[in-house]
Amino acid sequence: MVKADGREVDLRSVRGKALVGIYFASGSCSACGAFTPQLVGTYGELKAAGRSFEIVLASLDGSSEDMLAFMQQHGMEWVAMPYDYTKVLALADRYGVALIPTLVIIDDERNTITKKGREDVVSRGAGAYDVWLDASQRLKAGI
Repeated sequence: MVKADGREVDLRSVRGKALVGIYFASGSCSACGAFTPQLVGTYGELKAAGRSFEIVLASLDGSSEDMLAFMQQHGMEWVAMPYDYTKVLALADRYGVALIPTLVIIDDERNTITKKGREDVVSRGAGAYDVWLDASQRLKAGI
């Protein structure tokens, strides 16, 4: 994993979180540029409230330099997958991602909670977390 300053960080920064958002985005995408500030704000609220949540950027930028510039431009405090366009495309295919920005929410057991995290953040802000956590708990309980 990589931070916006280019520092490599251990995967443990993501492991053990109740919920993880996989954020498929690119700095050259105007819709991503419009949504990312809202996601950054929501992320900050959740972290300040001590919620067990992390985001991983799955960058569809043209290079690692473009990815880091995108992260820095928007003040992304979360981590990114090491830049590898082919791996990100494979991950996007796995989750059925057709358009960006897309925020896929998974839980600590790698269950897909929603592929519509972006819409949830737009409509509920940090309140989306409770909806996701409830969905995860119901899924685990077989409800």
